[in-house]
Amino acid sequence: MSDQPMFVLVTTGPVSEVVTRGDWVDRTTYPWTEGPWDDEPDKVVWVDSFTDLDCMIVRNHSGAWCGYVGVPPGHRWHGKRYQDIDYLDVHGGLTFTAGCEPGTPLCHTPVAGRPDDIWWLGFDCHQYRDRAPGTDAVERGVFGRHPFADDWDRFGDEYAGDQPTYKPMSYVLVETVRLAVQVNAPETP
Repeated sequence: MSDQPMFVLVTTGPVSEVVTRGDWVDRTTYPWTEGPWDDEPDKVVWVDSFTDLDCMIVRNHSGAWCGYVGVPPGHRWHGKRYQDIDYLDVHGGLTFTAGCEPGTPLCHTPVAGRPDDIWWLGFDCHQYRDRAPGTDAVERGVFGRHPFADDWDRFGDEYAGDQPTYKPMSYVLVETVRLAVQVNAPETP
């Protein structure tokens, strides 16, 4: 495996930023095993052509994907806490809102002519039944055998449908665009 991932990126508009290996992702404390994440970047920022909203997907510290849609000043949700926003149908529900945080992965390089004072509405794929590359180390027993490991071994086949699954970049891109469409919908009376 090379140090640089090989991936095909299909977005719904112009891409302004791709980070292949972000220094905020901890690949040391919780060593990643080989998996579908090997050939994916750590961050992608683009403008969705259908909604004209800024979109971003970025890995959190454990490697799970998070998706964000940026709303410009004047949007009804700009500056609101996620708890105060009407229900939006996205993986795990909204779990984050904030402006750009310079010097962190939660900031973007705007496409020329686009506002940089956007408010990110986000979700994460580190929910119940979600698998993250960095948390696999715990399940593999890197830090000792998990107290429920015997139960997993004994009941593994019976509960196979309950096993966590990794949500790949392609899934998170689609969920992010679905969120953008909902965010762009007109307010209903």
